[in-house]
Amino acid sequence: MRSRFAGRVAVVTGASKGIGAAIARRLADEGGSVLMNARDAENLQRTAAGIAKTGGRVHCVPGNITRPGTCEQLIAAALEHYGRLDHVVNTVAVNLAYGPLLAAERDMFMGTMERNTWPSVDLVQQAVAQGMAEGGSVAVISTIGSHSLAPYLAAYSASKAALDLIVRHLARELGPRNIRVNAVAPGLVTTDMSQILWAGERKQAEEQLLPLGRLGRPSDIAAAVTWLLSDDACWLTGQIIDVDGGRLLVGDEPADLIGADLAAPQPKPDAGPPSPGRAQHYTSAGGTR
Repeated sequence: MRSRFAGRVAVVTGASKGIGAAIARRLADEGGSVLMNARDAENLQRTAAGIAKTGGRVHCVPGNITRPGTCEQLIAAALEHYGRLDHVVNTVAVNLAYGPLLAAERDMFMGTMERNTWPSVDLVQQAVAQGMAEGGSVAVISTIGSHSLAPYLAAYSASKAALDLIVRHLARELGPRNIRVNAVAPGLVTTDMSQILWAGERKQAEEQLLPLGRLGRPSDIAAAVTWLLSDDACWLTGQIIDVDGGRLLVGDEPADLIGADLAAPQPKPDAGPPSPGRAQHYTSAGGTR
C-alpha cells in the first residue's frame, strides 16, 4: 500500500470500532502514526493491538470528547507522544432522539445538537492553538441525512447539517494557514451502532434500492477520509463528500418508510430504537444516514 502518511501524525476519535477503527487502520497501513481515542478503553486497546500487530504505529488515549477538557488532552497527548500533529479526524456522534419530530423531547434534541457539533470545533481549536502543522487537514463524519430526508432521525440530521456549515466556516478561517477542513457524508454503513437501520429484512430492501447493490462498509468510508486528508486532495477544502453507493440518486427515505404516515405510531424496528435518555453512538459515522 502507498505511504501517503509516512512521517505524519493523526488523531482519530471513535477509533475503537466501526468507521473510526477503519480510518485509524488505513492511516497506519499507509505509514501514519495514529493517536486513537474512544470512550471504551478495553475495546480501544484491543483494536489498537490489532493494528500494531501488523506494524502500525498507534497510541491510545481513552476519553469522552463530549466532556470539557478531553479534546485539549488528546491534542496535547499527540504532540507529547509523537512531537507533531498533521491530521484530525472526528467520527463520534450520538442520537438521543429517535422518532417523529413531533414527539421529540427538548433535552434529547438539544443534547444531540450539542454533542454532534461542538466537539469538532473544540478539536480544531485545540489543534490550531497547540501547533498543528501547516499543510495539515481535518476530516469529520457527517451523513447524507444532513441534506436529505431521514425519517425519525430529525435531530441527528439537523445536527449534521449544522456540522456541515461548521466545516465550511472552519475551512474558510483556516485556508490562509494552509489547513484544509472537509467532511464525508456516508449513506447506510453496516456497523453495530447503525444496525437499527439495516437489521432483518431492511438490509435486503435497502440494497435493492442502491445503484451499486450493497450497503456501505467501514472501509469504504475510511478510503474516502484518507483521500481527503492526503495531499491527493490538496486543493480541496470546505467540501461535504457523499459516499453512499448512489443512494441519493434514487431518493432518500428508507425503503420501509416510503409513503408512510410518519406522524402515526410505527412498529419498532427489529433492532429496537435507542432507549430514552441513552446516547446512541453512531461511530458508524453517520452510517445512520
